[in-house]
Amino acid sequence: MTLKEITQYKTDITSLIDGGRLYEAIVKLQPVVEGVADYNLIQQLNTAKVSYDYLLQYFLDGVKDDGRNDMIDKITESLYLIADKCVIALSAKQSFELFYTKASVLRGVSVADLVSKHQNLQKKYELLTGVDAESQNARAISDLKREKENVVVDLFNKVWCSFPLVKEDSNELKEWFAYAEEYEKQLVLSAMFLGQTKFYDEAKLVFLLESYITASDIDTQTRALTGAFLVMMLYPHRVGRSKFVGKLLAEASENVNFRTDVSSVMQRLVRSRNAENVSKRMREELMPNIMNMDPGLVSKLKGKGAIDPMDLEENPQWQEWLNKSGVNKKMEELNKLQTEGEDVFISTFSHLKSFPFFNVMANWFLPFYPTHSSLDDSFPAESRKMVKIIKYAPFLCDSDKYSFCFSLASVPDSQKSAMMGQMDIHNTDLQELESTELPDDKKKSRDASINGYIQSLYRFFTLFSRKNDFLSVFKSDMDFTQLPFFELWGLDQTALLTIAEYYLKNGFYEDAVSYFSYIQKHFEDVAPHILQKMGFAYQNLGDYRNAIQYYQRYELVDENDLWNNRHIAICYRSLKQYEKALKYYEKVLSVKDSNATMCLNAGHCLLELGRPDEALNYYYKADYLDPYNPKVWRSLAWANFLTDNFAQSENYYKKLLENNSVNSQDYLNYGHLLLAEGKLAEAVDCYVKSAKGEGESLKAFHSSFRADLPVLMRKGITESIAALVEETVVKKLNNN
Repeated sequence: MTLKEITQYKTDITSLIDGGRLYEAIVKLQPVVEGVADYNLIQQLNTAKVSYDYLLQYFLDGVKDDGRNDMIDKITESLYLIADKCVIALSAKQSFELFYTKASVLRGVSVADLVSKHQNLQKKYELLTGVDAESQNARAISDLKREKENVVVDLFNKVWCSFPLVKEDSNELKEWFAYAEEYEKQLVLSAMFLGQTKFYDEAKLVFLLESYITASDIDTQTRALTGAFLVMMLYPHRVGRSKFVGKLLAEASENVNFRTDVSSVMQRLVRSRNAENVSKRMREELMPNIMNMDPGLVSKLKGKGAIDPMDLEENPQWQEWLNKSGVNKKMEELNKLQTEGEDVFISTFSHLKSFPFFNVMANWFLPFYPTHSSLDDSFPAESRKMVKIIKYAPFLCDSDKYSFCFSLASVPDSQKSAMMGQMDIHNTDLQELESTELPDDKKKSRDASINGYIQSLYRFFTLFSRKNDFLSVFKSDMDFTQLPFFELWGLDQTALLTIAEYYLKNGFYEDAVSYFSYIQKHFEDVAPHILQKMGFAYQNLGDYRNAIQYYQRYELVDENDLWNNRHIAICYRSLKQYEKALKYYEKVLSVKDSNATMCLNAGHCLLELGRPDEALNYYYKADYLDPYNPKVWRSLAWANFLTDNFAQSENYYKKLLENNSVNSQDYLNYGHLLLAEGKLAEAVDCYVKSAKGEGESLKAFHSSFRADLPVLMRKGITESIAALVEETVVKKLNNN
């Protein structure tokens, strides 16, 4: 098989097993297993087939079997495992994916070998560093530290590529966890998760859950839970079959932090959906405004130095420019986003991932610790304090902390010292603030740990040079309502509402509808405003009929809600049900008659209903309320034309021209008026301008002109005259 055929084969087999069509899956697996020629796989498939044959025969014979469902689950999981092993065996011979190349390199090395090697290096390291500082061999210590780090990287790769994780390896790792550094454990836990983005492995999921239950370190706990959560999100049906995983999850849920941790993981994952939007705002809104500053002001305030957006806030001389340019408002918005946990630094740090450090895949998951060998060259002993300060920098994930350190390597020492002073003051203030917090506020530390880890994962799956080798969890369906053992996750109405509201606020309307629908279906005493929000989501999806349905259900609660009635009107108008739309516009105006926009929209409905005389009443009222609005003039000009008030119509078209508010449609309509008045040459000139306004598209002009022929004919323009006008316009355009 080619790699493409292997991928399709896996898709087909998985689809059969997912659908419960186990016998078809067995038949389809048979020739492939025989082709792989692995005796163990052949035996496993034969065992699964025999077991399923007996199960079906007992079923046919009417034998009662209380363990039937458990047996089906066991056979199902064995078929998944056989299929995955076949895919690995077939792909390993021809694929250049990192998963297979790393597995090949480490084929002759066991987890036990690496654990033993690490243990020996750790003992040597303790011996070398256990003597007086004056007697230490710095070079030997440095070399040993790098060697130990490399072993941990190999262990990461071995765990990542091991499939499935066998009991012996799991036990070795548990023993190693008893003495390993926390950052080393956390790296291996990331490998446990990463491997399952390729192939689901219950043993690795169990290891993650057990680590969450037994760990005492916050970062170790949160990494284990985040990894386990993501795996369950990727494979809800497979995980749901495992009673042992359900038992472990129940045990984990007894942790006092479990529900808040889960809620934090979900909210951070949901926010990751918006990372690109936040990055786009940074690139397109904030930075262009700063770069477009008056050069004279820049020169006066900063000389020729670079502009730091954060300095803008602190220099009082810049406040006037900040307020006028809108930068101040944008920065306040971004600061708020940052405080809420949005990933505002992805845009900045995406350009700082080309350092050699990030060529090692494991380093993308490495927790930040100041003594890592990669930082030794960039920060000699006298500047190590800066690295320690960076470790506690708020809002930066581990991956970005490494990037920040490497980017500082080329900064002159004088600037490093100045930066270190500012950062030190900031961190001191932060630590003093945190020291005054109540014990309950320590939840912030767990939230920050989860947020930082998910941001590091996001950078790996979006920025790593070989990212296409991996299934990105951030592109998967984040429907948490489908999680297995749902009742254990503690997803109450408040938690789900938070997610739904976030999706609605940030334009993920399909997801918002999904969560609001779930809440409505599964919870009692749901606030009526959810009906409005569902209507709003459907409206933005263009599903106006469903939107109206939910808006009108809310109308039963409050029939005088202006916002609700206005949106019902908008939906009816979008469906071209103008009579119904008009009813709701008039309902709004009966309460708030000073709204020019509502008057304008009511007039539009009447115009569409062929009642221009009545439309004029609303348009004139809109003109009284908002006398400088070109949209109102445009409507008055057209409605007066339709009612043969040519002089009034021309007055409003001239107003549009004088205020440079005219567009191609206005030129077309003004041309109609002039044509009806018999001003042929002037009419043709307007039509030419209209055609040019359409991007010189004659096709667009002809289409618009001919759509208005019924109106022109009612004004006495014959089809033959209209045809000659079109020809004259074409001639003029070609002569120009």
